[in-house]
Amino acid sequence: MHYLAVCAIFRDEARYLAEWLTHYELQGVEHFYLYDDQSTDHPEKVLAPWVARGMVTLEPVRWASRRQAHAYSHCIRMRRKEAHWIGFFDIDELPSPALGPKPWPKSCRGMSAFPDLESTGFATDHQVSSKLPAHW
Repeated sequence: MHYLAVCAIFRDEARYLAEWLTHYELQGVEHFYLYDDQSTDHPEKVLAPWVARGMVTLEPVRWASRRQAHAYSHCIRMRRKEAHWIGFFDIDELPSPALGPKPWPKSCRGMSAFPDLESTGFATDHQVSSKLPAHW
């Protein structure tokens, strides 16, 4: 099980993906669940090194409307048992807490004492499994 993963949806943002993945990897993210919303700029070429290392799971977007909501719901439903924490960030979001090397896992460990915590951008395996509506 991954301790910390990130989920994102993107479209034609291949030129930003390497920087984005590197940023989060340096923050301590162990795995990425990425949803490609019909990109035409060949993101698979940029993602190849992370896919080869087993750090990226790439999914095509299959929904006609509310694509981001459906992608995030799919990630929660299908991946909640694969990671203790899953963060949800856009490709243009690069937050950097000032807590030293790999700060996100340290921050998440501090929040683990509060299993029902709903923090902006993060969900825990406990929170997700206990709060998902039955139809998700």
